[in-house]
Amino acid sequence: MEMILKLYLGIFMIGMYLFLNTLISKYRPKEWFYKLCIVFLGCIFIIYSIFSDNRFEYIGTIILVLNVGILIFLTKNGNKYIENGLKILLIYLILIIINIGVVIKRGKIVNVNKSLIYNYILILSIWFLFSNNTILNRKYIGLHLFLLLYPLFYNIEEYFIHRVFLIFIVGVVCFYNK
Repeated sequence: MEMILKLYLGIFMIGMYLFLNTLISKYRPKEWFYKLCIVFLGCIFIIYSIFSDNRFEYIGTIILVLNVGILIFLTKNGNKYIENGLKILLIYLILIIINIGVVIKRGKIVNVNKSLIYNYILILSIWFLFSNNTILNRKYIGLHLFLLLYPLFYNIEEYFIHRVFLIFIVGVVCFYNK
């Protein structure tokens, strides 16, 4: 794990440089900029928690709720029933996250709840599959699903460590190259 953390720290530094040098006007719609800001804060929080012995009971939950919550504003679909269904699923996921909570210590989830992570993966997979082309380019759905499933190759309590760094670097690189 130590080797991958060094890699993630290097990736974070490169991502931070790209993030700070990307014009806000490149983010279409603007909500993607806010989402990347939340993910950026998540990276900083994970890095801090890795090197700290403190137990963080609310910060992980708040960042995760904000990260999923912003997707409600990014949900677009030509069919209002599908769009409303996707929003209801996201709200349901937020309620699950708030109810269970995410306690982080040394970057890992202390109170691992597999049903939370599996619900998170299932609901976000559905969101990726049914989101409109204007928000989420259809040709990258495989990449999004890979980024959702890739952290499962590691210990389940490390799921969000891998997820947050991967989302940050991929998101920053996509908008930097626009």
